[in-house]
Amino acid sequence: MKNKRALTASALSLLPLGQPMILGATTAIATGVAVLSTQTANAQSANEYLVKSRSELEQYIKKYESFKKVNENAKAFFRENLDTLNRIINNAKESASIKETSEAYFILGSVYFYKKNSHFWLNYPSDLTGPEYDEFQKTQKKLETKALSSLNQAIQIDPKNIPALLARAHILAEDEYEK
Repeated sequence: MKNKRALTASALSLLPLGQPMILGATTAIATGVAVLSTQTANAQSANEYLVKSRSELEQYIKKYESFKKVNENAKAFFRENLDTLNRIINNAKESASIKETSEAYFILGSVYFYKKNSHFWLNYPSDLTGPEYDEFQKTQKKLETKALSSLNQAIQIDPKNIPALLARAHILAEDEYEK
């Protein structure tokens, strides 16, 4: 009986020494859970931005396709939808900053390409030799570079992203055609 009491007493005397270890382990587990739940929250918010971007891009493409069929005033169409393109870019950038996905960069590349077309219709200068034309060309090239860079990033993340590969090929072919 004395041995049992001595064992119990010695175990209880060590409890204060083990308490920091128990608290430390609990803190480590709680921190791990918090980090994992933050990653889950980030993934959810990245997905939300991606869904918004995808949805608005699909709506824009539908408007664009119907615009081409109806043959409305191009400047009015592009002016009205410029805010939509900027919103899609912001949502896709936000999604990519939280979690880099091939789809986010594909959407960015596509929208930069549409924005290049909008810029063309809204800003094409009448004088093709002056500084206004040079500035127009710089902006066109800048938007094309952003589109290609985003599409390249999408392909780097997922080399089998066929839409990104096709979009990049389209832009490069268009660029080659203009030369």
